[in-house]
Amino acid sequence: MNNILFFISFIFKNKFYLLLYLLGLIIFAFIELLGLSLIVSYISYFAISNSSNFFVLLIIKSEIFNFFFKDIFFGFSTLIIIFYIVRAIYTYSFLWCQQNLINKSQIRFSKEIFFNFIKGDIKYTQKFNTNEIINNITHLSNDAFNAYFISYFNLLSEAIVIITLFIFLIYVDPLLFFILAIFSILIGYSISQLVQKKLRTLGHQTLKAFNELSKILFFVVGLYKELASLKIIKKLEKEFEDKIIIFLKSRFYSVLNSRITFIIIEMSVVFLSILMVVFLKNKTNITELLAIYGISLIRLAPSMNRLLACLHEVKLRSSQVSQLNFDRHILASSNKNLIRDNYYFNKKITLDNISYFIDDKIILKNIKFIINKGDKILINGKSGSGKTTIFNILLGLYKISSGKILVDRNIVKNFLDLKNKKSIQTQENYLINDQNIYFNVTFKEENDLSVIENDKKYKNLIKLLSLENFVNSRSEKSNWKVNEFSKNLSGGEKQRLSLARALYSDFEILLMDEPFSSIEKRLANKILKYIMKNFSNKTILIITHQHVSKKYFNKFLYV
Repeated sequence: MNNILFFISFIFKNKFYLLLYLLGLIIFAFIELLGLSLIVSYISYFAISNSSNFFVLLIIKSEIFNFFFKDIFFGFSTLIIIFYIVRAIYTYSFLWCQQNLINKSQIRFSKEIFFNFIKGDIKYTQKFNTNEIINNITHLSNDAFNAYFISYFNLLSEAIVIITLFIFLIYVDPLLFFILAIFSILIGYSISQLVQKKLRTLGHQTLKAFNELSKILFFVVGLYKELASLKIIKKLEKEFEDKIIIFLKSRFYSVLNSRITFIIIEMSVVFLSILMVVFLKNKTNITELLAIYGISLIRLAPSMNRLLACLHEVKLRSSQVSQLNFDRHILASSNKNLIRDNYYFNKKITLDNISYFIDDKIILKNIKFIINKGDKILINGKSGSGKTTIFNILLGLYKISSGKILVDRNIVKNFLDLKNKKSIQTQENYLINDQNIYFNVTFKEENDLSVIENDKKYKNLIKLLSLENFVNSRSEKSNWKVNEFSKNLSGGEKQRLSLARALYSDFEILLMDEPFSSIEKRLANKILKYIMKNFSNKTILIITHQHVSKKYFNKFLYV
């Protein structure tokens, strides 16, 4: 029920569109009924010679019909062809609008997950591992979302068509309707009991298996060099095989079950045909009734098959969509948890008795500190003392548990939208795969080496950070690309390129977390001297557990 309510509220944010869609469904059902009536009347009047057919007489005696057509057979046949062309155009247009609505909703859903993830409280977002986020944004929000909601739309469409056909059959012959209704219920129930429980379980298993597969793949890629020495390849092969079998099993059963459904319905049609002849053999209009019955079944059988297939798909995807919606809710909550304040840092930032806890574990307690504009601050402490937590609070990624943060005289919750330009260098030293060195430093899409060579700021930083030999030793120079996980760079090269990126950007506040951990002391001092000389009017905070020269700093915080 929760998924149905979510489906309605998310797809149809505007109630007007829901009413419009329902109206479209009713028109669709009316067209189906009209098409069926035309075919039945056509067979009744021209093939069975029932010259009293009311529907045909109503059409052929109209002035419009007689104005356009002189021959009744040709006119009625042309009318049916025109009707089915119009029907095809309407059906295509209706399906296009339906799919367009789903696609727009799907884009909105993926964007919500993506932006709530990148803007959310890191305390919450870190609970999601890489493969879960990738799965949520790509596979689930595309495959599961699309299949789930298309199934719901088709479920509504086919239900309307079946109900319309049943109303038509009640009008033609109540006995005919009674037999078809009983058999439809029995068939639907038997198939449902046969496969629904299995599909629901498989849906959950598929989601779990996909996440496990992703973990195995990340593990293999990350520990590629160590795998042989660890002697666990056979174990990984077995785990991979087990998970891929579970992952693909849902597709296997989905296809198989749809075929079983079709076979059961097909057998029921044959059985019902024999049964109908027995029940109707004494009726005077048996030929016409059998024609109506036959045409109804031709239209009803695929509708029932699609209806049950849609039910199967909804059950299969239900647990996946529930998980996806739950993750979306968690990310959205973490995003809302961060209150945005648009302030400029003009004079000072005051950390007034701030504390930070995770699950009642004290990470920081009662930190008091003032950051004046233009200060050069060294934050020092042992590994695990909470230095990076201060870094994340100043970035606006963590919400403090207690205390106050003041930007000038304004009390703010975090720095996520602090208007001052910030430049960041984190200890992860992340570089972007399949992008050249120049892009990784500047974020500029440029492949012309002559343009790159004339970028003085870039060239000066490459020289400062002793990266000249590294860049020039490659034939593509600055166009040489970083590969996956930066495997073609050393730890020191990665860190120096990250430093170059932090120093290249235009900033008022520079935050650096362990910037020299993979750099020799002599070069570290050279870089530090350059930063303090060239950015003397900037506010600079450097976090490190290493011993660096204190002469460049005017304030110190030990945690």
